[in-house]
Amino acid sequence: MKIINRLSAAVKALRGFEDYDDQKWLDYTGGGITKAGIRINEVNSLSISAIYSAINIIAGTIASIPKAIYRELKSGGKEKARDHPLYDRLHNKPNNSNLTSWQWIFTQLVHKYIWGNWYTQIDTKSYRDRELIPLLPDRTWFDKDKDRYVTRNKKDGREIYITKEEMLHIPHFSLDGISGKGVIHYARESLGISKALDIFAGSFFGSGIHPGGFVEVPGELKKEPRDELQKDFNKKYRGLGKLYSAIFLTGGAKWKKEEIDPEKAQALESRQFSVIEVSRWMNLPPHIMRELSRATYSNIEQQGIELVIYSFLPLTTQIEQAMNIVFFDNEERKDHYVKFELKGLLRGDIKARTEFYKAMLDRGVYNADQVLDLEDENPQPDGLGKIYHVPLNMINKELIVSPQPLTINENKSNSIAKRGLSPTAQKRSAALRRKITISYKGQFDEYGKKIVKKEVDAIRGAIEEMLSQKGIVEFNNWLKISFC
Repeated sequence: MKIINRLSAAVKALRGFEDYDDQKWLDYTGGGITKAGIRINEVNSLSISAIYSAINIIAGTIASIPKAIYRELKSGGKEKARDHPLYDRLHNKPNNSNLTSWQWIFTQLVHKYIWGNWYTQIDTKSYRDRELIPLLPDRTWFDKDKDRYVTRNKKDGREIYITKEEMLHIPHFSLDGISGKGVIHYARESLGISKALDIFAGSFFGSGIHPGGFVEVPGELKKEPRDELQKDFNKKYRGLGKLYSAIFLTGGAKWKKEEIDPEKAQALESRQFSVIEVSRWMNLPPHIMRELSRATYSNIEQQGIELVIYSFLPLTTQIEQAMNIVFFDNEERKDHYVKFELKGLLRGDIKARTEFYKAMLDRGVYNADQVLDLEDENPQPDGLGKIYHVPLNMINKELIVSPQPLTINENKSNSIAKRGLSPTAQKRSAALRRKITISYKGQFDEYGKKIVKKEVDAIRGAIEEMLSQKGIVEFNNWLKISFC
């Protein structure tokens, strides 16, 4: 009965295909035999070190990137929409199990690259109570005839139907925009060669093709005593595995040594090329997979930037757009969106970051608190870090032509006009003074408080000294000398 159920499930899983052919059936039932004579499927492909490394790098990096739901503000800018019901699901805990956001995204990216599809069911109990449940890609497909998704229960084979609005589906490489194909589907022949090289390397060191020596026995020696003698000899003197075993030759037989040099057979170069080949399939630069034969210190940073721009940016953009469609309704989508922050991956070394921050601070683009936030540090106390600084020889164009009334008294305006300044110059001078006042107001207030406190402490000390040791006349004289 189980065999019938499995065959029935296999046919149902193939419903998502346009047509039936042998290759698709082989893909589903375990992968076909490649020309290298190796069977490659989605599971055993992960035993290839280059594939495992590439998937681990991509999925681990994207899962580690800061991500959040943002809300656009009517006054401009944005803020994190912490009150949205899916904010915590995306940021921390996708569902009511112990699954973390990192593990959810990591697992789904493995599904996407290996099997070709990222399936996450959005289980909606209510608007405020929604869960993100990852589904197995080999048990989920899109039914084009009924315009819905189908997933097969692992325990009893029961089919569960899911609407498009309740499914986050991100295909990998798709020819119809609906059903995706993973890297393994297209790279099977290349991976077959890589797997064959792994098997060759294991066989090379395990087959003992380097004998340690030969023992020539004159005359004939029957098979049984010869085998026993050879076994006993190798048991005592043989090296690791089958290496350097002794071979017993009888009857005047001579050994002609025929070594196989793995370097001559280009095994080492082929294994190195397999890393580059997988890098090409996975859209990764070879150096990120520790293939540094052509990498130099001068270009490694630039290659890191290219990794973000050409590898991670297209991937995160695809994920963001898919999430925006299913996470928000038409009204929410007008001012809500998901964002994966890639800026942290583009940060250079400490010297490059210091130069960048200095330029942004000097031009008034960033304030100190924004720089501290980019470096994951706490803001300055009392709002001091929110002050923007600009050079005195620079001014905002909007302030120059600002229609707002100037905050200078009429006498000062007349004094400036008498010096022969044009109206534009007068506005510019007043705007510059206003800009300086706003920029340094916090510091002026702080210094003023310190001065007042110092004076108050001095007066209190004088009161205690004068009234306790001298008299009111001496105290009045001290006040006149100190403050008049």
